Amino acid sequence: MKTIDPLTHRWGGLPISAHPVQFLSESLDWLPRFTKVPVSKFGFEENRHRVFVVSDKAPIPVAMVSPGYRIVQHAEMLTAARDFLAAMNCPDNEPAKIHLTSNGERMAAWLDLGKRFAYRPDGHTISLQLQITNTVDGGGSMNASLLWFRQVCANGLKIQATYRSTIRHGASATPDLVFAPIAEQLRQSETQGRNFEAWSAQPIDLKRVRAWIDEDISDAWGKLAAARLWSIATTGRDAVFAPPFAALPASHRKVKPTIEVPGSPPESHTLYDVAQAASWIASRRTSFEEGQWMQQQIEPLLARLN
Repeated sequence: MKTIDPLTHRWGGLPISAHPVQFLSESLDWLPRFTKVPVSKFGFEENRHRVFVVSDKAPIPVAMVSPGYRIVQHAEMLTAARDFLAAMNCPDNEPAKIHLTSNGERMAAWLDLGKRFAYRPDGHTISLQLQITNTVDGGGSMNASLLWFRQVCANGLKIQATYRSTIRHGASATPDLVFAPIAEQLRQSETQGRNFEAWSAQPIDLKRVRAWIDEDISDAWGKLAAARLWSIATTGRDAVFAPPFAALPASHRKVKPTIEVPGSPPESHTLYDVAQAASWIASRRTSFEEGQWMQQQIEPLLARLN
């Protein structure tokens, strides 16, 4: 069963659908498989430098790549992830989520790593996920990273680990290569989990937060994101700009409150509160790539506030 993800709508301009699964307990045969075919198969003049990529689900080209491009099937990538997690003694019955673009040419997956990597710094569980992305259209590399995910009601807030393993689709590329560097990061995750507990005990000065938002967040994410973050930090509600649209620092701009942010207090009192407010802003981007980029920036940005 496919559902449209309410938080992420497009990846490189392509619409995305979400597929909840029980990872390892379900077959991956439903995933599309791709092959390279000569462009002449579709009536074009033969070209020894370019070939089409075609899905077994629909006999139409989804991309044009070089003949040396190595297609790594999405199922191949997920099977390598399963083997990696088994080697790291992670459970094989945790839920997962798979996102695919409209023709299946791009895939992102989030695999829960179980209670062993779960903490409750503010009464809500934050747990570790293995995040995977793969493309067959030449639009990206094989990627793996660790992601901290805080589930509150139906909304997940995310803080991405700063390390990301990337392997390009060269002739010798294999999925297992992308997971090997993640092993050490996984071993160090307990330290990062304790950091969240420390953040939840660390009080913050809203005057300092205001200056940080007007300078660091405005420079990195723009004034609208900065103003929204200030609204969440001081009211627990998201916001949009409201007239008059004066050229003022982000925290001084007039805004109209919108929805209450799940799990956010009416006023941020700790570094962890601010981290989750920043995570909400990043997680609500409609562009997959932009959301990923912002999640990776959260921890370095917080270091300037801490």
